[in-house]
Amino acid sequence: MANFLFWNTAKKDLTMEVARLVQLHDVDMLILAESRGIPAVQLLEAVNAHPGVDIRFHHVVGQERIRIYSRFPDRAVTQVFDSGGISIRRIHLPGFEEFLLVAAHLPSKLRWQAGEQQDMCCRLREFIESAETSRGHQRTLVVGI
Repeated sequence: MANFLFWNTAKKDLTMEVARLVQLHDVDMLILAESRGIPAVQLLEAVNAHPGVDIRFHHVVGQERIRIYSRFPDRAVTQVFDSGGISIRRIHLPGFEEFLLVAAHLPSKLRWQAGEQQDMCCRLREFIESAETSRGHQRTLVVGI
């Protein structure tokens, strides 16, 4: 169906590396965590410089920890929920059943205690269940963590 790439760039400028991977693996959807080191315009210029590649940025105001890019039109990738390191998008491509994409970049084990991490995972589960209930299905792809 589609090729997905999730990468935590750790705030580094990995523009050329990301662009090469998108081209090499014919990536349809690119999900970046901690990508503040790569300006969206710069990444789009590098990725789309390759023949046959037409990637766009699906921007959500206030969502800085996770950025989603794809070959799909904006109407095919719509926001369901965004908060901190969690982004849930409805993906509806012609000829395919819609599904939910959950991109999660949870806090580091270096900064959170085990109980806090467990609580966050329980909240993530609740966000997913709520999104699935509102969409009326459980076709969900989770990436990251």
